[in-house]
Formats: sequence, C-alpha cells, structure tokens
Amino acid sequence: MTDERAIVAMLAAMASLYPHVKLDPENYKAYARMLRDIPLDELQPAMRQVAAECEFFPTVAKIRGKVLELRRLADDSPSAFEAWQEVAEHARGSYAQFSHERIGDAVCQLMGARTPGQAMRILGQTRESEVVSHRARFIELYDRMEGKSRTEQAMLPEVREAARRILSGQAVALEDNRG
Repeated sequence: MTDERAIVAMLAAMASLYPHVKLDPENYKAYARMLRDIPLDELQPAMRQVAAECEFFPTVAKIRGKVLELRRLADDSPSAFEAWQEVAEHARGSYAQFSHERIGDAVCQLMGARTPGQAMRILGQTRESEVVSHRARFIELYDRMEGKSRTEQAMLPEVREAARRILSGQAVALEDNRG
C-alpha cells in the first residue's frame, strides 16, 4: 500500500495546476484512499500525464485509468495471434517453455491438459484439419483471459477480494471508504 500522505502531497501539487480547484482535506483523503493500492512509481507518472492531458481536475477513475494504460504500454505479453504463432512453433519442434504464462494457461485449457507440455503433446497429435479450429478457439480463450486480467487489474483490491468471495459462496462486506 502506498502511503496516503505521499498521495495527498501529489494531489495538492496537481491541484495547484488548476487555479479554480479548491479541495478540502476530506477530498484529498478520499482520493488517497481510492489510489493507495497503486505503487508510487506507477502513480506518479500517471498523475503527471493526466495533469498534462486534462483541462479540469481529474477524477479517481481518470487517474486509475491512466495507470492501467501505462501498465499496458509496459506489458510485454504477446497478442493472441502472436501467442498462437508461438504455440504453433512449439508444436512443430520440441516444447521448451512459453514466453508468457497466459499462453501455457490457454493451451492447457484448449487441449484439456494439466500442463503445457502435456497440452503440446496432445496438440502435436491432432489432425491438420483441426488446426484452424484450434487456432480460433485458442485466440478466443487467450483474449478472454487477457480481458479478465485487465478487469481484475482495474478493480480496487477490496472489490477484487469481494468478487472472489462471492464466487466461492462466502459472505461479502466491503470496508467503509470514508474512514
């Protein structure tokens, strides 16, 4: 968790760029509580970029959105098509290891296997006529996993945990964000 005082200081500096903005201490605290799960080294450049782009003082959603945008720019995971190309290359040769964990997860789900190595052995035994449908299904699975990952990244930690509890059938109570 990022120190809320550091976030308040950054918000105050940002507010000075908007002469008509008058935030009281409670506004700063509310913003800080909603941003405290973001590491300072990600939050600071995101806030600078948002300040450079926004005509009006940004919302928490705008700041969080910029953090996610910057994370995606830094993410080196391949597109679904690039991931399939990697799978196809491994299927023609010997399987070593995929460049990204999500590729292994998607190929395991595609082939109903427990491990990427097992999935690649199964894939290597499929008929040529099935390759097109495997590629389409893999790309669909990979894109769905990517979307789920982005959705989870955008969630506040307490909301993400509440969603996990709901899925497991546990009771959910979110923390009061005012205190």
